[in-house]
Amino acid sequence: MTNSEGLPWPLFPPGPGVVSHAVTSDGSITFIQLSQPLHYFNRVYNQLYLSMDGFLSFTPLAYDAYVRLYNTDIIAPLWTDLDIYTRGNVSYEEATSGPLLQTATDEMNRMFPGFSASWVFVATWEKMEFEPDAGEVTFQVVLVSDVQGRTFILMNYGPIPAVNPEPWKAGLQTQDNYENFTIQVPLGSLSTSTNVGKPGCWAFQVSGATFGSSWVLFPPGPAVVSHVVTSDGSNKRIQLIQPLQYFGRSYSQLYLSMDGFLSFTPLAYDAYVQLYSTDIIAPLWTDLDIYTRGNVSYEEDTSGPLLQTATDEMNRMFPGFSASWVFVATWEKMEFEPDTGEVTFQAVLVSDVQGRTFILMNYGPIPAVNPEPWMAGLQTQENYQNMTIQVPLGSLSTSTNVGIPGRWVFQVAGPTFVPTTMFPVMPFAIRPPFFDGGSLLVQLDQPFIYFGSSHTQLFFAMDGFLSFEYIPSDGFSSLTDKDMIAPLWTDIDTYSRGVITCEQATSGPLLHLATSAVRRYFQKSDFAASWVFVGTWDKVEFEPDVGEVTFQVVLISGVNDASYVLMNYGKMPGDLEPWMAGYMTADNANHFIIPATSTSDLRKTTNVGMPGRWAFEVNAAFRLFFPVLPAAVRAAPSDGGYTQVQLTQPFSYFGRDYTQLYLSIDGFLSFEPVLFDGYRPISNKDIIAPLWTDIDTYTRGNITYQQATSGPLIKQATAEIRQMYPGSHFTAAWVFVGTWEKVEFEPDVGEVTFQVVLISDEDSDVSFILMTYGQIPNDPKAWMAGYQTVDSAYQFRIQVDSTADLSTSSNVGSPGRWAFRVDACGVLNCTANEVCVARSGVYGCACANNGPRFNPDNFDATESCVGTTRSVSVSRCQLFEAGFTAEDLHLNDFSCRGVAQDGRVVFHFDDNTCGTILEVNSTNFVYKNSIQSFSTVGPRSVVSRDNWLNLTFSCVYPLIQSISAPMTFQAINSVVSKNLPGTEGTYQIHMVPYSDASFTRPLSGTVTLQVNDQVFIAVVVDGVDSQVFSTVLDNCWATPYNDPNSYMRWDLITEECPNPKDGTVQLLLNGHSISSHFSFRMFTFTGLSNSFHLHCRVHLCWVNGGQCALPCDDDDDGDGDDEHPFVRRRRSLDFHDSTSISMSF
Repeated sequence: MTNSEGLPWPLFPPGPGVVSHAVTSDGSITFIQLSQPLHYFNRVYNQLYLSMDGFLSFTPLAYDAYVRLYNTDIIAPLWTDLDIYTRGNVSYEEATSGPLLQTATDEMNRMFPGFSASWVFVATWEKMEFEPDAGEVTFQVVLVSDVQGRTFILMNYGPIPAVNPEPWKAGLQTQDNYENFTIQVPLGSLSTSTNVGKPGCWAFQVSGATFGSSWVLFPPGPAVVSHVVTSDGSNKRIQLIQPLQYFGRSYSQLYLSMDGFLSFTPLAYDAYVQLYSTDIIAPLWTDLDIYTRGNVSYEEDTSGPLLQTATDEMNRMFPGFSASWVFVATWEKMEFEPDTGEVTFQAVLVSDVQGRTFILMNYGPIPAVNPEPWMAGLQTQENYQNMTIQVPLGSLSTSTNVGIPGRWVFQVAGPTFVPTTMFPVMPFAIRPPFFDGGSLLVQLDQPFIYFGSSHTQLFFAMDGFLSFEYIPSDGFSSLTDKDMIAPLWTDIDTYSRGVITCEQATSGPLLHLATSAVRRYFQKSDFAASWVFVGTWDKVEFEPDVGEVTFQVVLISGVNDASYVLMNYGKMPGDLEPWMAGYMTADNANHFIIPATSTSDLRKTTNVGMPGRWAFEVNAAFRLFFPVLPAAVRAAPSDGGYTQVQLTQPFSYFGRDYTQLYLSIDGFLSFEPVLFDGYRPISNKDIIAPLWTDIDTYTRGNITYQQATSGPLIKQATAEIRQMYPGSHFTAAWVFVGTWEKVEFEPDVGEVTFQVVLISDEDSDVSFILMTYGQIPNDPKAWMAGYQTVDSAYQFRIQVDSTADLSTSSNVGSPGRWAFRVDACGVLNCTANEVCVARSGVYGCACANNGPRFNPDNFDATESCVGTTRSVSVSRCQLFEAGFTAEDLHLNDFSCRGVAQDGRVVFHFDDNTCGTILEVNSTNFVYKNSIQSFSTVGPRSVVSRDNWLNLTFSCVYPLIQSISAPMTFQAINSVVSKNLPGTEGTYQIHMVPYSDASFTRPLSGTVTLQVNDQVFIAVVVDGVDSQVFSTVLDNCWATPYNDPNSYMRWDLITEECPNPKDGTVQLLLNGHSISSHFSFRMFTFTGLSNSFHLHCRVHLCWVNGGQCALPCDDDDDGDGDDEHPFVRRRRSLDFHDSTSISMSF
């Protein structure tokens, strides 16, 4: 599915566990029990409700349209009146492993590099119709978490009609309201707008520590001016080196105030003052001082590191932006007046050459309390463009409008910025006088390294390629022995239109854009471009002419001979002539072709998460294939056979050391003889399989292997591991290279080239595997690429659709290359507070010498008791130091094992599994279990010297709770969560009003009920086992005030039975299930408000413990209401027959 520009919509594809047609009736919802708790703005939910009408909630909300609500947690990708009368599907899927989780990790890494998803939930509204039908609408919401407790929400939009006659909302709502967020774009723009540089995608972090750097502040540059404002309430006049455009006005100076704002006229206020018709930029305007600490500084730049930082940061939010001027004001470690804690924040003004101006407000640590008034935002002379950041003071550090917590961004001048893959064509660009099929010789301002060769000139060809020697070409021709970079090599002309330009730069905006691109796509935070070449084919034509064609190639150089190539694609038609997009080298050792079926698809494809852009590292440090040296041994195994190889150094493979291996003709390595002619699934062998299938060398091809402990292979291995694993400081001491070069599949469908490399350090403690793929055709037979172990503990399959896709896939950012660390320590993933060591021959994560050891007596055990989702975790390093590994431990049930997560071993258990024991007393019900260790002692042993662990734990839940409607009795669902200290558990009680005795129509919207109207109440408990417990209503009563202990009350249910003084109360269901139902007729309190508050006290009854449902005596004692000082009005037509009560939500 693609948009009007031919780009793919940012929608997650369905995985194997998708549940389709989850909601089928108009305005309905579906209850979903989550497999893992969801953290949403400091609240934890174990369930959610999926609505037909485009939102998720955590309490049942039965609205058949958008309704403005407050104090409610809601996730609304597109909340409006949706239907499926003629078409459409609402589906959902949840995963903690498998392809959907991998998709979540991949998509998150496009926006937040380094993120690893541990849980994902996806809800999709596909081809739905607005009510009334105004066109199809497709969108999605994705909830994704990692093991560090961070949760993100993605809202992905497919095709959205521009018009909907019904009200709608897209964004987030919260109980506190201050963290609400609404996507402020027209309806039809949801598909193209973004806050993360990916059209049609909005991302929000809603829990956990801020992902990425601690704060979002710009670091000081070399020209920072410190302590510019030093007296209380004062300001500093600053003459700008470039005019600032601000909402149609141009300013050449500004005033920097001690009190957290910038103005353009001197304002001498020693605190926040509400002003009108004044231009003010206020990141945090309040009473600030520097009596004991603090610094107010500023810096301005049109070049250098500060401008590069501005370009980098803007590109995180607006890809393609190139800063030309920046001004940064920083209030660092200031104190509120009076002093209530340190506060750090920043205002950044940034412009580009197109006249656009943005204001960034960056927040560091901000105290939650300030006794003085304050304001954060913008003010203008016209007032109607004012903007105030509507969050509590302490939330400035975590809130955002651009998906980066602690940052708010506003465009205040210039044309709207549209993200683009294209570098700008600068005024100094050269327009060569091309003839058909010609090339221009360009002398380079700086040498460019291309796969080990240094070039000082290149040929810039009209037909869409660069070469380093002259190549005559009027269209694409098959060459295999040239160094060429071809963004789109085909027959190109400029007869009727189009411009072809080239430009070089060693400073300025092109260099800033190049630096940002390399830092973003190759995770090289310290890279600085020193030279850039840009060749642009703008609105040229194919031969024959079938429409406008725009594309670009960018060459980038930096320090240490680092070289990169970007290929950028605009909109273009399909080319009728032969074509090629990619690169090649003269020795054919490095070549790549972009996998697109048509030139019109180039704008949809990418290898760096930005459709229309491809990026490659082309310096000598990364050759992809290791060369086959003269000393390589040619293996000649027979069909289905292998060659035995003695290793010159042991190779450590997941804790087992091997001194020999077997190289199979069929594309795999094993450590014992495995004789198969083709791929055969087996599960009890250690196997490394770059491409295990039926391979032959009947008509062509070579299979070779080589080992080295010095020389070029060792140098290349060291360089590549350091590049793929930054910060590892790895040095290779031994390498094995197995190469299948131009072999053939059986049956022969074309040449096949691939390679496997084993790498170890000096002590064989650290081991890597590299799998590298050249051009590979589609194999019609069964095949496998990856690795596995004899115990099946570690295995990996490269998940691609066909063997042909191996050449373009990667897990390290280089198409055709996969890399894995396979030593025992590598797979343990020890945290920063742990260190990998071997004890008694077993590898594990011990506590770091300088790391803390909390609660060592119980291994820092921590329990979580939330409803039926229960877990206990212990410190992994403390366990290992005591002689236990995660594999040694289990719960009462031997099959319930722990899972290592972020330095801890976590055990999950519920009501009826893992040997959990239930005990019930008069006040609580208790679930007990224990962590135990396996014993290696045989049944006939008399003594044992094994360590043994038995750590007992429990979750305690109260049997009795009270619930009250949280406000004046209204037709709305209410929820009370009981959070108990220590290891006590949590469950939820819902009180929901209905209008019918079948409890199918919950009251919603604005409802008017007459006195004597019957209302039906359901009290439901969530988070306990319905097979074990039932809910019993002890007492229910109403009060005129929001106080369950009010002296003025009317009883509806007393001692589990209807109040005999009120003949309208019916106890419909009590003690028979997890739900209790009752009804009564509406009333008011005499002489008081027409509203009242409803309260119930309930308890849980253990079904196996006895009779939960008790009979009630229906006899009325005849006693009136005289004993009460205030009595409710009698329900008869004699009294207030026409009186109505308005109950609004």
